[in-house]
Amino acid sequence: MVSRLPNLHIVDLGSITLVATGPLTNLALAARLDHEFPQLLESVVIMGGNIYGKGNTTPSAEFNFHVDPEAAYIVLSDFNTSIYIVSWELTLEQAVDMNWFKSLLNVKTKRGEFMKSIHDHSLVKLASPETASCSGVKDWIPCDPAAMAVALDKSVLKTYKTCPCTVELTGTVTRGQMMVDWNSLSGQSKTIHVVTDLHNEKLKELMLAGVQ
Repeated sequence: MVSRLPNLHIVDLGSITLVATGPLTNLALAARLDHEFPQLLESVVIMGGNIYGKGNTTPSAEFNFHVDPEAAYIVLSDFNTSIYIVSWELTLEQAVDMNWFKSLLNVKTKRGEFMKSIHDHSLVKLASPETASCSGVKDWIPCDPAAMAVALDKSVLKTYKTCPCTVELTGTVTRGQMMVDWNSLSGQSKTIHVVTDLHNEKLKELMLAGVQ
């Protein structure tokens, strides 16, 4: 029952789009505690997984899914609601110019100052050779903002493919990799909206609005 999840029963769950920007452990646990919980959400937007097999933690797995592959498997399988995947590779393709991003952080508003304070450390890390070699890009990768943009304004979506998806749990070198059944060969009926492209200028517009 929803009463098992006291932090949620005070809101209208039926109108909620839940945005997941980290490992999916809590979502999977909520579904196990209350089997009705997934159906109470309008949609879920997940920043995580990889759609072309390009990893950032292992050669084949993205961090959020690799940390808890079983949780990712449960969410993709058991959440009977509309799910959008904003993958690691998609965010690489949406990278914004680093100078533009730094100018965003210098907007003199309370929101801008807050954004700057929470990104100061990560900007130092992003400049490290290890991080640069992992991503293969020198610009700023908008992982979480891309997922939030999809949740807030569907006009940012340029293209997406609706198809079955799952997560590899036992592969020797592929544990945590998301499998996208692009051609619906698996026979699975459960489908996921896999985002394949965004309107980059719209994404930047939404990011700028966020610090105003």
